[in-house]
Amino acid sequence: MTWTDTPKADRIAHIGRTVVATPTHVETMSVFRKAFERFGTRREGMVSFVLAETRAGKTTAIEEFMHEVAAEIGGSVGTGTTEIDRNEGSAVMSVVVVRETFLERPVIKVAVDSMPSYKALFDDVLTAVLGMRPPRSMTTTQMKAALSRQLAAQKTRLLVFDEVQHIAEHRGPEGIYKAADVFKELMKTAGVQIVLVGLEHAEEIRSVNDQLGAMTIQVHRIEPYAAPTDEHDEFVKLLRGLEGEMPFDESSDIGSIDVAQRIHAHTDGFVGRIAHLLTDAVEHAIETGLDRVDRAVLASVVKRYRGVPDALNPFLVEDHEVATIRAAKKKAVRQAREAAEVRQTKAAGVRQRRRSLGTRGG
Repeated sequence: MTWTDTPKADRIAHIGRTVVATPTHVETMSVFRKAFERFGTRREGMVSFVLAETRAGKTTAIEEFMHEVAAEIGGSVGTGTTEIDRNEGSAVMSVVVVRETFLERPVIKVAVDSMPSYKALFDDVLTAVLGMRPPRSMTTTQMKAALSRQLAAQKTRLLVFDEVQHIAEHRGPEGIYKAADVFKELMKTAGVQIVLVGLEHAEEIRSVNDQLGAMTIQVHRIEPYAAPTDEHDEFVKLLRGLEGEMPFDESSDIGSIDVAQRIHAHTDGFVGRIAHLLTDAVEHAIETGLDRVDRAVLASVVKRYRGVPDALNPFLVEDHEVATIRAAKKKAVRQAREAAEVRQTKAAGVRQRRRSLGTRGG
């Protein structure tokens, strides 16, 4: 059977599965595996961090690991909860095994809310575990006790918190410290292992809360591939390996040095971004009746679907302009981070002034 005769969905899924099977991705998945297998080896749980930029492959690694565990124990991966509308509970994902009298959930992933607080974070975890919102009258002490019982009953070994940079972005040092206490309490009272996943500045949680820092066993950063300079570089080898897996009967061109340099300029060498780009390119080529992916297809995808102007589209510019685009992107990222830091500082100052005014006025 040729690729042309293969259903479109299967062709797109094939390249998606192939792209993630890289050394960088496997190394990231090992962080979750080690944490999962660490359960029960110590009296208290430990915490690991997985840090990287947006679309570097963090969430892909989480979900791939969860599907691996589900396959090993005869379970499945589900989203949402039992008593909450799935749209509301979509921030929760877990590995589920149906036993005769109970549900076993060895791995639970919770997406951290954009404005987290100590009690709200506990509330979200309890909702993920119980499948229902706890009563508003429930005290923090009662929440801790209920969580400890349920995590033990469901044989939960690993809790993964995604988007934890929200804690650092929207809370001052005091708020960060208290929110981080949730993770500490879970490890101490329930003995579960925890992996915190987010952008680079999420590590601030560890530096602000000394006790959480002491319970940190690993900080893993997903590093990008270096920009290629010749055909022997690792990034070119990666793309040439993927070239042979492209779901077309004709050979694609993504591994030649000129195309590889442009792919790197657009993705910064992060595996997750490469996966998104190539998956979009495959889908675009199939939909437009093309028989392979090459520089022209990539140029069209970046222009039509990413909205990148021609002057900043690495697949449309001359060779000597590619480096200029890379420098411009780095400058834009740096400026965005600086602006975010300014907003965070101002917000923290407003909260502090409000607290002070409230104290004086009380």
